[in-house]
Amino acid sequence: MKRWNGLLIVVWMAVMLLISCGTENGLAEPVSSVPEPAVSSEPEPEAPAVEVAGVWDCIQEADGQTYIYRFTFRDDGTAEFGAGWYRSEWAGTFSGTYTLEGDTLTADLTMNEDGSTYHSAFTVSAEDGKLSMTLVSGDPLVYLQQVGDTLTYGEPEE
Repeated sequence: MKRWNGLLIVVWMAVMLLISCGTENGLAEPVSSVPEPAVSSEPEPEAPAVEVAGVWDCIQEADGQTYIYRFTFRDDGTAEFGAGWYRSEWAGTFSGTYTLEGDTLTADLTMNEDGSTYHSAFTVSAEDGKLSMTLVSGDPLVYLQQVGDTLTYGEPEE
């Protein structure tokens, strides 16, 4: 009987040693009496979408010239874009559609003058009557805005 008791103690110690070593080496999960925090099955609420509907102008000086860009976003998902010299005729106009998901605006526009198609994605933010649009991927609509550049639009002067 003493031999069995001794053998049981040795086996018990070996099991404890294996559990202890296994936990330190990541082989077994440590036992904890602290309950895990409850995980909500409800999705996190999305940030409200930026309001872009309306007419927005950006006036930019570069290369000794003053340029104007105008976005018109309609509630029905259609959009227009114009680019040209300030207080002159439009050099190029575009028509198409846009979608807005959170702060990401995706525009699919066709240049009216030659039928070229442009697919552009922007992150947008609006504050104090200004709309900031950062080109994150796709086709630049004007050569003065490349991927990573931000243009800020405001209400038209007219």
